[in-house]
Amino acid sequence: MVGTGDMLRACNPKSNIQKRFFGVELDQVVWRKCNQRFSANQNVSVIRGNAFDLDVINQLAKHQYDLVITNPPYVRYQTISDNKNNSPENLDTSEIKRNLIASLDYFGHLDTQDKKLFELLISSYSGLSDLAVPSWILCALLTSIGGRIAMVVPQTWLNREYAAIVQYILFKWFQIESIVEDGNSTWFSDAQVKTTLIVAKRVKRKKSILIWGKKQFSYCAIFSKARVNGSLIGQLFPGVELPEGDFLNLIKSKEQQNAFIRVKHVNLASFAQALDFKLDSLKWYHKVEPIKSRAKVKRQTLKVPSHLRDWLGDNNPQFVSLDDIGLNVSQGLRTGANMFFYMSVLDKTEKGVSAVPNSPFPQKQITIPTGCFKEVLRKQSDLSDSSYTISNKDIQGIALVIREHLNTKNLEECKKSGVYKRFTFKRLPKDLSQHILLAEKINVGTDDKPKFIPKLSAVEPNTKKWNPAKPNDSPRYWYMLPPLTSRHLPDLFVPRVNGKNPITRLNPDSKYVIDANFSTIWLLEGLSGHDIYSALALFNSSWFVVAMEEYGTVMGGGALKLEATQIKKIPVPKLDGIAISKLSNLGKTLVSDPTNNEGTIDRIDTILIKQLGINKSTKSKQAELKSLKHELLKQRTSK
Repeated sequence: MVGTGDMLRACNPKSNIQKRFFGVELDQVVWRKCNQRFSANQNVSVIRGNAFDLDVINQLAKHQYDLVITNPPYVRYQTISDNKNNSPENLDTSEIKRNLIASLDYFGHLDTQDKKLFELLISSYSGLSDLAVPSWILCALLTSIGGRIAMVVPQTWLNREYAAIVQYILFKWFQIESIVEDGNSTWFSDAQVKTTLIVAKRVKRKKSILIWGKKQFSYCAIFSKARVNGSLIGQLFPGVELPEGDFLNLIKSKEQQNAFIRVKHVNLASFAQALDFKLDSLKWYHKVEPIKSRAKVKRQTLKVPSHLRDWLGDNNPQFVSLDDIGLNVSQGLRTGANMFFYMSVLDKTEKGVSAVPNSPFPQKQITIPTGCFKEVLRKQSDLSDSSYTISNKDIQGIALVIREHLNTKNLEECKKSGVYKRFTFKRLPKDLSQHILLAEKINVGTDDKPKFIPKLSAVEPNTKKWNPAKPNDSPRYWYMLPPLTSRHLPDLFVPRVNGKNPITRLNPDSKYVIDANFSTIWLLEGLSGHDIYSALALFNSSWFVVAMEEYGTVMGGGALKLEATQIKKIPVPKLDGIAISKLSNLGKTLVSDPTNNEGTIDRIDTILIKQLGINKSTKSKQAELKSLKHELLKQRTSK
């Protein structure tokens, strides 16, 4: 994965002639350029081949490595399969797994138990994983005890569910020393998310990933203002020719924050406890890390993000999960063909709406009767910045939700089969029926690879033939969306991509369909005493917003991507009935009185702070939390 050798050159082989340097590259043209680049360096070997080929691994495994460094390839599993079909040198996921397992005997620094555990981990990682997962495993295998692994990765990657095995490996056989992030997403001009460098030292296998004592690692963010003359940290050490050594000493010495850099020291034990909680539901984890090996280690049931943990100080309150209080989180409606199912509203009448179809449909206006559509919130720009709810004036679109109507062709089919009398379908209006017929003929693909809306992968499953064995189940045609559920018609919703601090809003009476551009939240009443208004207050508290900032993914340009899986991780302060009742009233105030939102949020924060056990200096703690919320926004949006 060496490419043309930029990382290899940065290791300065000319000045380390006593060391040997190796690179691997699959692409023949790129390999030739890299080989020529180092042709004068006798201590550099660039191997041409697939890094997961057994012969290549065997060549590499003849040595033990002080440093293994790479920017692993993020080739998705679908592309891995396609590549295999295009070139015999490419390997599919099963071949890569088999080769990694077979190569375990090549590594002399692994004992029998190491090999047994690695075999189980390699067998267990998901076939949906991208190529980065086996790349991490291979790099970990190559690193000698006492050596270091250094990986350039997108910040998002280690949060992905299928990367859990890599995180386990990092705590079982390595000690994380530093994590350095691109504070303003500027290191790579085409990157969509922040880039992170992870450096970890290889250690002997630990009995438990939870036992770290008081050991810490440095978590550092480098901001764009630190850059000068091609160096990411040049402004930190003006006049220093090679500032990397000074930078390493700086981040190890003390915590600090300024316009150039932010350094925190994080306890490995806390990090490991959060990982243990995350992995606890995975079958392979219980095989490699039995419960009895973890029983003596005190575990926190929910991870409190680092900024909030620091803000809490010595306080150790109780937390519950969103599931515990009956709040479900998912994603809004994904039609699979918005161009067909969504339309913009021109006019509303008692009998329905007049709406405009999207391109490539030629109709300028269609009349759609009540009963064939639901009003839908499609995008964030339709919302008012100051409002914590939505109303009719915000809704600019509809979604076709056809249940009891059929076009002429399908209606005749039902009559012939006898199904019509059972379900008494109505005939669709002429222009809506015409819209469906056009959709069946419009090519939304290319001339070479034509695609038609009814056959799109997310639309075709809508079709369901009538089954005599289940006579009361109505047949469904491609233009009929599956039944809408609570995740499509939620109580609350929050944008999945946020320019400012996230705002959670109310969907009154669950009236409007919410698009998949939003994460959706709904309450299972009766489980905890919460209602939709206390939930609204909770989600808009500074505690929740800071947690969203920490758990979310910072994209290029500073936008915060917030997925349902990330929201579910937020620890919820355990609240008594009086506090919940007060939050409910404040939630109603957010909806009814948008003139003083900031003051209402302050009152919400004060209630949560007291429930967190902070009874002294509540005003100053409230100000600190509010400041933290604004600071995290500033960090991700400033360049």
